[in-house]
Amino acid sequence: MASGSTGRLYCAPHPNAWEVVWTKDGRLISQDDGKYYILLKNNTLIILNVTMASAGVYMCSLGGVDFPTPSVNITVSVIGSDPIVLDKFGVSATLNCNTTATVTWEKDDVNLNMSLTDKYQLGDNAVLTVFDVQVADTGSYICRHDTSSIEFELQVQAYVVNKLPVSKNLIEGDSYTLRCSGQGSLNGLVVQWLKDFAPLELSDHLLMIGTDDNHTQELTFNKARMEEESGDYQCDVRNDYGNASLSITIRVKDKLAALWPFLGICAEVAILCLIIFIYEKKRNKDEDDDEGPAENMKNTNDHKEQEVRQRNIKS
Repeated sequence: MASGSTGRLYCAPHPNAWEVVWTKDGRLISQDDGKYYILLKNNTLIILNVTMASAGVYMCSLGGVDFPTPSVNITVSVIGSDPIVLDKFGVSATLNCNTTATVTWEKDDVNLNMSLTDKYQLGDNAVLTVFDVQVADTGSYICRHDTSSIEFELQVQAYVVNKLPVSKNLIEGDSYTLRCSGQGSLNGLVVQWLKDFAPLELSDHLLMIGTDDNHTQELTFNKARMEEESGDYQCDVRNDYGNASLSITIRVKDKLAALWPFLGICAEVAILCLIIFIYEKKRNKDEDDDEGPAENMKNTNDHKEQEVRQRNIKS
């Protein structure tokens, strides 16, 4: 049963039984225990607000039945209400047994009370703090008191370790490698690359290589093609306790892509020069047209002056 929950135990009826008697660890459960239990008429025992003290051996006995009295033993264990899931390694975790009784903490059959290091700290109300949680610290922890115990599960959800740029531009024929590294509890840990959130279609131009522990996947673009390799790629990491992902947009451009801006600039310069040439040619023509009438007027005036001089000489 989960700590903090409401437990329910049921005892199958017997046609000749006139009562059902419940005991815990040999002690009779009665209506006076209403703070902890509820006895229902349908042979059901309700355990209220399950705690470590709720763990033990419950026995259901049928009264009014010929000797020997039929009975059923039910062993109840208490676990933490939910797994304690951290978002990454390197942080601390707190496990709260929530009791004033003297308890013993265990992990992997090792008594942590007897082997306290800088990794653990015991506090009030049987609180255990685990510092700098790493892979070896994940798993089951047991808080034990006499015959009662509560089991806690400490895990780390999957997360991406490395960083990725938002986008990357490649020239057709380029080669490029992306890395996806993940960490977290090992249960169900998977690291993979996706394209547009779908499985990759690998080829000679798109290769994926994993490390020995499969916690890192390298995605290599080999002589990238413009249509086939362009798209959104996801570094996806997941385990039984969560998942995370990072995305990068890959754009593969034409080999001549870098040449087009240069050609555009050259075209702009050529057009500008042509405009300047046409403008200068037109301006020169207009100047020539303006000088023609002025020159004729000057010649006419010179001719008139010459005639005046000749007349004066004759007189």
